[in-house]
Amino acid sequence: MYWPIITTLETVIVTRQVLDLPIQTLITKDMKSIIISGTIVYTITDVYKYLVDNYDAIDSINEMCRAAIKDVVTSYTLEEIQTNQDETIYNILTNTARTSLSSFGVDVEYAKLTDFSWCFVLNIVSPTAPQKSNLVYTYT
Repeated sequence: MYWPIITTLETVIVTRQVLDLPIQTLITKDMKSIIISGTIVYTITDVYKYLVDNYDAIDSINEMCRAAIKDVVTSYTLEEIQTNQDETIYNILTNTARTSLSSFGVDVEYAKLTDFSWCFVLNIVSPTAPQKSNLVYTYT
């Protein structure tokens, strides 16, 4: 029922959308540190689930896709990720993201890795500061 005084309408774009994911520092299966980020292309298939099952849908999509990247990347070695000749990793990443986001009314068209670099992380602990700081160096 629509009541003009108290009802608000929220517009949801259901067409193809692209979301760039932030950079993560991960460790591959062969214990190599890498810096990696990705992109996801998706459409909204169920507006009700998208709006009601999420407090902030974009944050949920971002979180689930970052978790999918972590799950997939940590299952492969650095060499397997770098070669990825038949795009097996991209297919597994897409299916993992699709499975995790289907309950939120989102259909993933594809997910891919965009930024990728081998790195090493230094943890520096200062005697005067109780917190440690992470310095990340990358090789290009």
